[in-house]
Amino acid sequence: MISKEILEQALKLKPDERFMVVEGLIKSLDEPDILLDAIWAE
Repeated sequence: MISKEILEQALKLKPDERFMVVEGLIKSLDEPDILLDAIWAE
């Protein structure tokens, strides 16, 4: 499934379900990235 299709499906969700999706995506961006940490360490 491509990003556009995912967005189209997400927009069909109820508002509280969309909130859960958005919250999950935001939390996933806040997780540490070992590869980026290694690059910054250099």
